[in-house]
Amino acid sequence: MHYNIPKLPAAVIALLCSLIPALTKAESKVENLYESASELMAGGDLAAAQQQFDKAFAIAGVKNDPVYPLLLNEQATLMTWRGERRKAINAKRAVIPMLKRFNDTELDVSVYSDLGLLYHRSNMTDSAIVFYEKADSACRVLNDPGWTASVTQSIGVMYYNLGRYADAKRYFERAAEHGMKANDDYSIVCSHQLLSAVNSELSAFLLRRQYRGRLADTRAQAAGQYAQLSELLSGAAETLEAQPTAAETLLTYRVGAALRPKEGENVSGDSVTHFET
Repeated sequence: MHYNIPKLPAAVIALLCSLIPALTKAESKVENLYESASELMAGGDLAAAQQQFDKAFAIAGVKNDPVYPLLLNEQATLMTWRGERRKAINAKRAVIPMLKRFNDTELDVSVYSDLGLLYHRSNMTDSAIVFYEKADSACRVLNDPGWTASVTQSIGVMYYNLGRYADAKRYFERAAEHGMKANDDYSIVCSHQLLSAVNSELSAFLLRRQYRGRLADTRAQAAGQYAQLSELLSGAAETLEAQPTAAETLLTYRVGAALRPKEGENVSGDSVTHFET
């Protein structure tokens, strides 16, 4: 089957050809500004980095540039460094709808792990877990040991702070394993230090649980002994109530005395008559 493709006028072709260098130049300028801003951030000059971001965002058609989501993500990182946590979260979240369109798994890991960290620092644990899990899933797809070591270490720290030591240990072990694969000495040392800390906490936790178990047994035994003692005391009380005491026996009788002299005699001490009342 043949199609008749209309021939474009020479003027149109010339116009399209003239636009290609301009588009390429614009894309190159955005990328250059992005790289410049990243370098300035690494050097600690955040104000100059922001100026580069402002120039990049001012370029016409920047939103269609492949570098645009990287630009947004890096500026959100700059906001984090400036302590603007809420702005950083909003900026990072703004990148999420673009992730599928640009199909950059490393960017996925960066955005999700940063959001996990920002939510963790904001004490929004549920949101942190959601985005950390997304970052972990993206790491498995990316299969980069360096990224995996970094992300799993951050997740382990979060679980450690939550007191979920078994989960923390699992992630620290993964971080150590991938740090070895990446030949990252810093990651290896950190992971093993964190593993040592979590193992200490787990040991202390097991000792506390053992102590509480023994304490509960001791309390149960004491309660049983008090119950037996209570029964004995109750029985003794019932027995005493059934038998009158010596004091009660004495009070049963009263002694009365009256002076009754004999007929024709005066009253004297031996004339006292005793009788019970």
